[in-house]
Amino acid sequence: MRQGPLISTPRCRSSSGSSAPWTSAPASPFGPGGPKIRRRARDQAAALLPVIERVSGAEHPDTLRVRGSLAAWTGVAGDWAAARDQFAALLPACERISGAEHPDTLSTRADLAAWTGVAGDWAVARDQFAALLPVIERISGAEHPDILSTRASQPCLLDQASR
Repeated sequence: MRQGPLISTPRCRSSSGSSAPWTSAPASPFGPGGPKIRRRARDQAAALLPVIERVSGAEHPDTLRVRGSLAAWTGVAGDWAAARDQFAALLPACERISGAEHPDTLSTRADLAAWTGVAGDWAVARDQFAALLPVIERISGAEHPDILSTRASQPCLLDQASR
């Protein structure tokens, strides 16, 4: 559904209290002018979804990828709870169409856990990542970079869940 590491976790809260997992970078949707770019990307994904559903069908893998993109851009645009809800709605279709251990399905599970945490439910996010980690470890191996990155993020998740 998304590009990048199979498992990523939100960053810990900064000293300013922000829990957003993005950093500013020039000429990027996350830099100056970024909010407008992020909303435009979300809106474009939302406009594409009915077209691809009509052309390819509601459960075609390309349609599922657009749904994942829409969910991700929704979150990046600032509506974290809606992103979480969109990934939660997407997950059953991914499991049904691609299978529970397909990389797109596992990526969707990771995104659901990440947006659940960013939306404020760190305890649930921690549990979702804890359930996902052994599956990824079994499929990719214990030394896979995504596994190591997730393990390194666990203290942050535990800290956030205990608040």
